[in-house]
Amino acid sequence: MQMLKSLPVAVYLLLLTFSASVGAAPRIDNVSIEEGELQILGVFFGVKSPAAPILWETFEDGTDGAYLPTSANWVAYNRSTGGEYDNAEAYSGVLSAHNAISSSSDEFRTSYTTFPATDKVYYTYYSKYSGSGGDVIKHGRVGSTSDYYSGAGVAMLSDGYVSWYTDGGSFYAPSVGDEDSGKSRYLSLDSSAWTRHSIFRDAGNSIEFSSGTTVRSYSNVSNITKQSGSVLLGLMVANATSTHNIWVDDVYIDNTKARVELCEGATWSTRIACDIQIPTSWSDSTIKATVNTGTFQTDDIAYLYVVDSDGTVNSSGYQVIIGETQVASSLSSGISSSTYDYGSFSWQQPSYAVERSSGYVYLTLARLDGSDGDVSVQWSSNGETAFHDIDYYGADNVTVSFADGETSKQIAIQLIQNAATDDRTFSVSLSNAAGGAALGSISSTSVTILGTSTISPPPTLRIQ
Repeated sequence: MQMLKSLPVAVYLLLLTFSASVGAAPRIDNVSIEEGELQILGVFFGVKSPAAPILWETFEDGTDGAYLPTSANWVAYNRSTGGEYDNAEAYSGVLSAHNAISSSSDEFRTSYTTFPATDKVYYTYYSKYSGSGGDVIKHGRVGSTSDYYSGAGVAMLSDGYVSWYTDGGSFYAPSVGDEDSGKSRYLSLDSSAWTRHSIFRDAGNSIEFSSGTTVRSYSNVSNITKQSGSVLLGLMVANATSTHNIWVDDVYIDNTKARVELCEGATWSTRIACDIQIPTSWSDSTIKATVNTGTFQTDDIAYLYVVDSDGTVNSSGYQVIIGETQVASSLSSGISSSTYDYGSFSWQQPSYAVERSSGYVYLTLARLDGSDGDVSVQWSSNGETAFHDIDYYGADNVTVSFADGETSKQIAIQLIQNAATDDRTFSVSLSNAAGGAALGSISSTSVTILGTSTISPPPTLRIQ
């Protein structure tokens, strides 16, 4: 296993913005640093055991020009040398894996790693290519413990298309009807810039390929049930007719899709580039992970996402800012003590009284003692002597979001017209303040719906 690249950067907690969870999508409520690791608190993270990935490889422990088999993780494939460490290009840090192809003898000079056979494997990495000609770039492959390039169970991402070998060892090129969204098996790969590629394979069930944010997914894949047990680096070009250079960096291999991502983009659907974080412990409500800032620089804004084992992810990211922290005489990752005044949430009044005929009661939610950043809080109603759906329309865990600088919101709760003559009361409580804000002094307020008057109207005078 590789250690995280040593970079003079840290992650500073800035703020949280999220919308209400749909189903069991992960939700991040708070992020902090504990003993040099990210600590992410929330709900619906699911299970990941073991927490650590099968392999996290940054290639930083090598020497420029040396061959990868000098690392215990990698074995040469097809050629005695395999890929090599190179400092001419690196996605992050100073080294990457590299192959220079100038003749047919160099085409498959790459390396592979093996691991215990598993039904599920998630393989993701960054790749870059330079060269010309109509040759075929062979990107990453997930294979069995004995078949690395071709043979039963091998799934492969090549230059612009996806394919796999069936259990019988036959090459299979999926058609449009095979893809979950009805798309073709072709991907538009921008290999001239560092691009993240991924392969996920669940034996006998599904295969998923991605390049950048473009995905090709195949469910109900019954013709490839052999377990996975190897990854072959995509440092290959077939039928080379000119000079080519391929680099691979930041390789992450695991037996689940569950992971933590640090991305550019405030929502998962609009993300651009992401750097995977390295988990060290994982429960349904708490994740710890070693920070991997990838190519993010000091003062960059980034967003954290938690992906569960089914691939479900929080739709809106938890915003952090990349910073630099001096600790003693060395630089280390950490979250700075906050210099932001996020404020606290409080009802403007401890109690309200309203005529039932008013139709609504309007509660003022104040943000006091600071207004920095985007923050949020939730409110819930609770009947005391008043009844939900009889006297008023209540709700549970309604999220109210405040933008940077906002200090006040009005909450309207509808009253129900009925013939009740007595006063009836319900309470409205605040909870789950997020983004750095806290609950204030009046976190619960009571609302009294005044009863209809019981005084009889004066008699009507009848003139005979």
